[in-house]
Amino acid sequence: MVLQDLVVSKTMDGAACRDLADLATRYSGCHITIECGARTANAKSMMGLLSFGLKPGSKIKLSIFGDLEEQAAQKMSEMLCQ
Repeated sequence: MVLQDLVVSKTMDGAACRDLADLATRYSGCHITIECGARTANAKSMMGLLSFGLKPGSKIKLSIFGDLEEQAAQKMSEMLCQ
């Protein structure tokens, strides 16, 4: 299991959330969630990601469990923080 505390570096609008959900979906052997405050969403759900309204400076927790979890964590954190 990989747990990462991250600070989002860009506004996660519709296109960015779609791209992040698409990336998470590529890791079908992983369970990937994002927590923001008291809320949790499946990272494979574009609507769940949009509901956070993530902006630069938003603090989140990325949780990944499953096959290729290290690779998934690296790619997800790159997309969120670069």
